[in-house]
Amino acid sequence: MNANPLELPVGEKSYQKITRGHLASNVEMKSLGDPEEGLQAQKDSFSLANVVPQMQRHNAPIWAKLEDECMEAAKRLGTTVGVISGPVYSPDAALAPPGNEVLFTAGRDGVAIPIPTHFFKVVIARVNGKRVAVGFLIPHRADLGVKGLGKFVVPVRVIEGVSGIDFMPELGANDEVETKSEARWFAAKPENASRLITRSEEPPQNGL
Repeated sequence: MNANPLELPVGEKSYQKITRGHLASNVEMKSLGDPEEGLQAQKDSFSLANVVPQMQRHNAPIWAKLEDECMEAAKRLGTTVGVISGPVYSPDAALAPPGNEVLFTAGRDGVAIPIPTHFFKVVIARVNGKRVAVGFLIPHRADLGVKGLGKFVVPVRVIEGVSGIDFMPELGANDEVETKSEARWFAAKPENASRLITRSEEPPQNGL
């Protein structure tokens, strides 16, 4: 309950208070399987396998808004949307704490957890049989509003660089799906989304 390190005071209105931030929201988890399985998945979403230290004002509104947008995109496009979320530990001297250095929670019994400097989501879908992707790399700040979400859109390759994760290794090093980020498909209707895709590709037998 009192996880803020000395370098990160709770601040006005507790906006900087460190809370348990979900990577996959419990609402998303609840949608899995039948109602009983969904309820169990929702409970499991609070595991440290899915939770990282996150400032209260970062968790909402901007991160919650992005979670909602991902679910709305799946509904709007009428297709499966794969979402990969995670923390980034890449200090930027231009940011305020905790973005300018990797801080650790003030844990009990000597247990301390690193606080992310940024958070990412990689959103992957198929529109008219073609793979499309968009990345979001959001600095861990307490002053971000939902209207600024679009400026954190980046190519998936940028997130791969800071996270060390290759999200789509089968595509190769120069695939346009990873090196370009066309965010407009995220809000497009299915009949309009195909014209936003720059590369035609035969879909695999399974998966995204």
